[in-house]
Amino acid sequence: MTDLSLPVRADLALANAMRRVRARWRTRMAVEGAVRVVAVLLCALLIMLAVVAWRGVRPGTIETGRLALWSLGALAVGWWVARPLLRTVDDARLALYLDEQDPAIAQTVLSAVRETRRPLAEQLSPSLTSRLAHSAVGALGRLDDGARVEAPRTRRALQQLGMLLLAAVVGVLLLPAPWRETARAMVLPGDALAVPVRRVSVQPGDVEVARGAGLDIEATASGFLPDAAELVLQADSSADLLRLPMVPDSTGTRFGIRLFDLLRNATYWVEADGIRSGPHQVTVTDLPAVRRLGLELTYPSYTGLSPETIDPGGDIAAVVGTRVRVRAHVTMPVQAGVLRFDDGTTEAMTLDPEGMPMQTFTVTRTGFYTVDLETLRGQVVPGTVRHFIDALPDRAPTVRITAPGRDTKPTAVEEVPVEIRADDDYGIRSLDLVYSVNGGPEQRVTLLNGARPGTVEPRAVHTL
Repeated sequence: MTDLSLPVRADLALANAMRRVRARWRTRMAVEGAVRVVAVLLCALLIMLAVVAWRGVRPGTIETGRLALWSLGALAVGWWVARPLLRTVDDARLALYLDEQDPAIAQTVLSAVRETRRPLAEQLSPSLTSRLAHSAVGALGRLDDGARVEAPRTRRALQQLGMLLLAAVVGVLLLPAPWRETARAMVLPGDALAVPVRRVSVQPGDVEVARGAGLDIEATASGFLPDAAELVLQADSSADLLRLPMVPDSTGTRFGIRLFDLLRNATYWVEADGIRSGPHQVTVTDLPAVRRLGLELTYPSYTGLSPETIDPGGDIAAVVGTRVRVRAHVTMPVQAGVLRFDDGTTEAMTLDPEGMPMQTFTVTRTGFYTVDLETLRGQVVPGTVRHFIDALPDRAPTVRITAPGRDTKPTAVEEVPVEIRADDDYGIRSLDLVYSVNGGPEQRVTLLNGARPGTVEPRAVHTL
């Protein structure tokens, strides 16, 4: 009975020792796999951030990047972590691995594993098998059940994993806030709307214009501040692209351009810092259009300015109260026209003897206006060009006493010259000096009266 029980106990001891070796091997494989997974995910995140920096954050960019990152992470975990852990490694292969890592144990473990796996009836000597098993257990004990083989590699992998995680944390903290938020949104689930989307929106989008008319195009950048913007035009009958620089406004996010004499259908879009708007279509139709505008400006009488004619014109810069007569030169006969202002008010235009719409309005505020036309069949053709109205305020005049320019105590027989300078944006017509002597009644002296129009900086001297 004793000879039969020894191999069983030796088998159990060897099996338990091999189980501990296998556990340490799996731990080391899992840690090394985690290093590879983290390295791959960090590289992928850096590549995605570089793509975002180049292409910009567009609708769906964050969601697509997050899906790609998670999918890559799942594949990496499955290949480098789950696959080694789920792989079946028998004792014989594990013994060969130990022999490769530590040749000092030679074939001891492998021989013992092969012998103990034989049926008891096929073993040459149970006592020999027991001695082989005990010898293998002793050899594994000298390796601390594989710890001396796996511990250095596991420790090195843990150090690499810690360095990668530390580098990731430091890198994220050093990123500017928008990029930090972008990286967070790609890695973690949540609302991607917190990341500003870089887009370019265009007005008026798809539009119909009359043949020969002009068109105002505006582009607005959101989520970034572009250095410049270009309008790209492609005529339907041509493969060539025409690039036109757009003019920025004071905010740096809005750009505008005006096209003239449109004769063919075209596709257009706007590009700014590599961000491209969607394409839009300009459809040219055979409808009446405004070829040019003629303006007659009648300024308020107090300005002393003569009436002014501007032809061709459009944009208006005039003092409040100026009367402006607008005459639209059209490409074909029309039934009527309408001046349409940006506040929603309109002024019906009448036809002059030449059939050109005209109307007069008073400048009261800063804004825009367009000219809508009505065809002979009653179809309304909206204006596609917005003209700017700059209502200039009439500033109050300023008056300065330039001499003597300070308090003074003259004697009773001393003469004191008083010099006065005035300034006004449209002219000074009269200038009076008001004074009192020793607290007496006020006295008034007229220094300038009925000056010619346009006298904007009069100078007068009165001697007391």
